[in-house]
Amino acid sequence: MTKSCTRFLIAGWLLTTLTSPGTAQNYRGRLGVEASGDAFVDIVRESYRWETPDQKGGWKSVSAADVDEHGWPKSDCRWIMDFRPCAEWAGKIDDPAAYRVDRSGTYHGCFRGSAKLARVQGAFAISNCVYDAASNRTTFELTLPKPGPQHGLIMLGFQETRRTPKENSGTGISEFRLVRPGYVLDAQDVFTREYRACLASAAFSTIRFMGVLDTNGNVEWDKNGPVTQSWAHRKLLTDAGVGRMDALNKKDGWPWELVIQLCNETGMDAWINIPVAVDDDYIRQLALLFKRTLNPDRAIYLEHSNEIWNFGFIQYAWNKAKAVQEVKSGHAPYNNDGNSSEELWAQRRHAQRVRDSVAIFGDVFGKREINRRIRGVLAGVTADPQGFFVCGRLPGMLEFLRATGADPSNDIYAISIPIYYGGKAASGAAGTGSSSVDQILDGMRQSIDGEKSNRAAVVALARRYNLAGGLCAYEGGPDIGGGRTDNIGNRILAIRDPRQGELYRQNLTTGYWDLGGNLAMQFTLSGPYSRYGAWGLTDDVSIPDRNALFGVVRELIGTDGGKQGDPRARADRR
Repeated sequence: MTKSCTRFLIAGWLLTTLTSPGTAQNYRGRLGVEASGDAFVDIVRESYRWETPDQKGGWKSVSAADVDEHGWPKSDCRWIMDFRPCAEWAGKIDDPAAYRVDRSGTYHGCFRGSAKLARVQGAFAISNCVYDAASNRTTFELTLPKPGPQHGLIMLGFQETRRTPKENSGTGISEFRLVRPGYVLDAQDVFTREYRACLASAAFSTIRFMGVLDTNGNVEWDKNGPVTQSWAHRKLLTDAGVGRMDALNKKDGWPWELVIQLCNETGMDAWINIPVAVDDDYIRQLALLFKRTLNPDRAIYLEHSNEIWNFGFIQYAWNKAKAVQEVKSGHAPYNNDGNSSEELWAQRRHAQRVRDSVAIFGDVFGKREINRRIRGVLAGVTADPQGFFVCGRLPGMLEFLRATGADPSNDIYAISIPIYYGGKAASGAAGTGSSSVDQILDGMRQSIDGEKSNRAAVVALARRYNLAGGLCAYEGGPDIGGGRTDNIGNRILAIRDPRQGELYRQNLTTGYWDLGGNLAMQFTLSGPYSRYGAWGLTDDVSIPDRNALFGVVRELIGTDGGKQGDPRARADRR
């Protein structure tokens, strides 16, 4: 057993033993978590970064002409996986601890076809490369040493490629797999033991899939404006990865089948984000897939895209353009009261698409399941009709639904806002880089207190409309800002500080649940800590208790008894 595994077992046992049963009982079932990446046994799923030779003797990202219908390259190529800490590739790691997830060991690889393998860049070795003509399959091993500089970078070249023995050299490969240490090459496992064990280390009720579905930016345009996506456009299990495949114009992430599989394996409810650009048939086919394959005791939360109110996301612009297009064509009621505000039309379309999604899922599952298994979530920002900006105003959207249909409570299970704490208060004046860890923590505490009145107002709004689920928070957790590098060391250290645990508890309890809030979704399960944020409960799924947050989560909601995974996941590395 490795030292890291021993620490994980001891820490988990102590925290579980010290959990107050009364506290966990009070909040059990009221905290979910956003799914994160770095989840798959086959790491090729994690990275769709293929390059092929260009006409100038260099390399370029693959285009539609370079790949087959599933995204596999049709010429000599190279594949890139980069697990390095941000931003080691630029010479400096943001994390003051320079923490590296241990990815060492022997990986087992295979692909359809033959090729000469080459280490282009990265610290790894290739061995035991064997081509079997009968099956037209190449197998090999790739070994990563213990963590050190550049650990986690794999740039693997495929030269003299032949898809079949009868084809010419330079015709590419397909069905590439690279399986993590501790698994056999043809392992049927999809999600790693570490990932499932991390999910199992607390009794989360629900998984949200916004990030891994690549919801943000999953839109299309042409010269005539926003383009609607069909069910045939979706990501398939047989496609070459779960990342965006721009070469095939597939901008979505995980295939829906994997979303359902993870919910079934963990026994958690599904919170899904309906892509903003899809048509009604897409939603119907999605509902049919969930009806056929999701365990019947699991609920489904339906959110329309993500943060349609947010000017920083392209789905905001797509939704607004579509609303204008639909009003001008005479096919939408967004100006039913004579209002000429395109911003208001966009807000109303957002609400209508939640209603549409619920109605379609209700047709498939049965209308009795609406507000039971099928739970429509109307996400916004504020309960103040004059506050923030127009597409975040929840009262206006609810009133539009009332004016154009029945009681909103028949369609909408809950309204939803983010419940982050920190932001500018946590990181100090933008660009100063002067806040100490103590000052950042104080700013976080102030932000929790400052948000209480607004959150209470949204709770009151949900009650006024008699919504069964009340207020549900679609995202939340500590926020140290994203994208800036000023004072990044102290901002990350504030997340790892033991005092962060108490702030996290306050934000959920006195800052949300005790005000009347219902289900809250933590953003996210895991992720690296860098200039782009420190969003995960942990930065290493194999060691959930690298900071204080998971311990607090167990105290608040308890554990599931380890049903979802084996905490000894790293014991069999080789």
